[in-house]
Amino acid sequence: MGILKRGWLRCTLSMVLLLGIILLTFSCRSTNRLAVISKEDALKDYDAMWEILEENYPFFPVIQRKYFLSSDAVKEGYRKDIQDIETRYMDFNDYYEIVTSCINTMHQTGHLEILTPDKYQRELDREEAYKNEGDWKPGVEWRYQLYKDPQVRERYRYLEENEKTEMVGQNPAGGTGISRENLEFQELGEEIAYVKIKSFNVSNIKNDREKLHAWFKENAEKKIIIDITRNGGGTDSYWQELIVAPNINKPLESVSYYLTPFGEGTQEQLKLDGVNEGTLDSDLDKLYNLPGLNWDDLEGISGFGTTMRRVSPAFDKAVCSGPFYLLVGPNAYSSADGFAMFCKNTKFATVVGENTGGDGGGRNVCVVKLPVSGLLLRFRAMHVLNPDGSSNVESGTVPDVVPEIKGRKDTSYLGLCLDYIKGNS
Repeated sequence: MGILKRGWLRCTLSMVLLLGIILLTFSCRSTNRLAVISKEDALKDYDAMWEILEENYPFFPVIQRKYFLSSDAVKEGYRKDIQDIETRYMDFNDYYEIVTSCINTMHQTGHLEILTPDKYQRELDREEAYKNEGDWKPGVEWRYQLYKDPQVRERYRYLEENEKTEMVGQNPAGGTGISRENLEFQELGEEIAYVKIKSFNVSNIKNDREKLHAWFKENAEKKIIIDITRNGGGTDSYWQELIVAPNINKPLESVSYYLTPFGEGTQEQLKLDGVNEGTLDSDLDKLYNLPGLNWDDLEGISGFGTTMRRVSPAFDKAVCSGPFYLLVGPNAYSSADGFAMFCKNTKFATVVGENTGGDGGGRNVCVVKLPVSGLLLRFRAMHVLNPDGSSNVESGTVPDVVPEIKGRKDTSYLGLCLDYIKGNS
């Protein structure tokens, strides 16, 4: 009996050892498969990326004007870097660096970027935060499922473990990261209260809701200054729910025109966000009466539509009567710009400072998986226009009150606002 038991034990140990060897071999093969990409596949992936952009991305004319960059020159230059590889296979990290550098050349115009491992995880966490906040809209769920795609997860897990250097992909306004101290409050005399909001990240909503409500209630009869000069954005839900809704007595609406190629690669996502053939007008001649419209921006555009931001009162009576003043500058970006646009259009607040960084007021940013690499390409497929027809991405939102000399580093937007309040008291 003892001999049989020892034999069974040896057999079991052998099976466990064999299984371990098989799993280790599989893991090594998987890692090796992810570590390299053939030159042929790299070119296929790169060309697919550009095909997606050329059919769905509406900002090449803006990039040409603002940065004097030819998209064709960028495309061919980085493609040549791949073609010049002398071996049949290349290190995947080298390919990743080429495509990321290529996209970063275009200054993240319209949220354009290849997601880094860090940004991928933050975007995944953000979609989960939307779910936790009860903001689980169809577009959010669609992106969440893409982030959980097996090929995508495998690729970004590999990059996280093996990437040579983290190539940061923050937006030009400094990102939308979560801040531990997102709110800074000050009392500026007996009649004025001030708050700086560093981020509109969805993960800050839960922490900031009660703090802001109590602060508005405490300062219900004061003039309110809201500083978003360094706010890189996040979600419109933040400012709609925490700032506007508690402090209005009637619904406010802000409407903007947008242009879109409505390309095949982004149609599914746009439709989930309410953009479809029925909401688009293909008669672009109707836009020519807009004085600020640059006709080049109509290149590749299949239609235009309107996007509306509507906020209803949260309570029977506004918590704070105001008036409200909003401080902005070039680093107020994305949903922070969207808030500035809303304030200017609805007169909820007097906007003070210099032009924002723009790129607010549109629907959700689209995300597309590259077919071979599994990398994620992110960009906005809607080009929002300012009321005069000028590009919001290019010009930003123009404040109601601006300094006499723009662009000076020593300009105090708070000082400008206080002078304006004093002069209009």
